[in-house]
Amino acid sequence: MKRTVVIRVGPVEQSRRELKSDLAAIMRGEPVGSRREIWFPNLAQLAGVLTERRLELLRLIHEKHPASVARLARSAGRAMKSIDADLQALADVGLVKLVVVGKLVRPLAQYDRIQLAGDIALGRAAA
Repeated sequence: MKRTVVIRVGPVEQSRRELKSDLAAIMRGEPVGSRREIWFPNLAQLAGVLTERRLELLRLIHEKHPASVARLARSAGRAMKSIDADLQALADVGLVKLVVVGKLVRPLAQYDRIQLAGDIALGRAAA
């Protein structure tokens, strides 16, 4: 099963408007499609989370299904400390799930594909 997440860049107010719209539709008894979205308020925050090193970790997790963070670190050729920090950042935004299995922590990719979407306003928003 393909699981795609849409990563959106836009003001928090935009995500709130979409949520309100969905809630109103639900209250009217209308169906609302499921959304798998992660919002970032600006490009700088997105770039701070989705670095090349973290994207490479996501690819390794998706392709190799490591049984532990230690195995992921070996596959990546990186130190555990830097892997831990990157995995936590990815888990914080919902791209990775860290599952405790006995004494091990297993990283699981939550999605197969990432789509980027967003609008960049060139003018000031009306107050």
